[in-house]
Amino acid sequence: MPNASDLKNLAAQANLASTVWVYDGTPEHLALKVEAASSLQGGYVLALELASSAIRLAATRSPAKYVTACRLDAKRYGAPDVTRVCVAGPFLRYEALKRGLVGRVAQYKNQGANGYCLPQGVEDLTALVMEMGAVAGVCFGRRKEDS
Repeated sequence: MPNASDLKNLAAQANLASTVWVYDGTPEHLALKVEAASSLQGGYVLALELASSAIRLAATRSPAKYVTACRLDAKRYGAPDVTRVCVAGPFLRYEALKRGLVGRVAQYKNQGANGYCLPQGVEDLTALVMEMGAVAGVCFGRRKEDS
């Protein structure tokens, strides 16, 4: 049974994740929550958790179209399907942020899984996105719908 401090830590991690990711959920509902970014807004950084528990990183202006294409390719070629999608952004330099994340998680590259096998999965990426966002001058705070 978890004690009070464990529950506080879990709540703090959940709050941190909700400020970093504008969407964290199943691929089916992504189009309802995240719209495509304009060229003035930049784009999004995506973390796709696969059925094999590997994580694939992506950068795109249209997350819903990207995830749909990934899922169709997975079905077509027998690859692991996308089970969870986390979207951060929009960022003007979204591709640079993704390249930075890839550099930071390169040691966890798993060729067989075609992705990254991080010890704690997306939770490890949440901390990296926060850290890289701070360096880039991005402030992750409460979103409008959270107020």
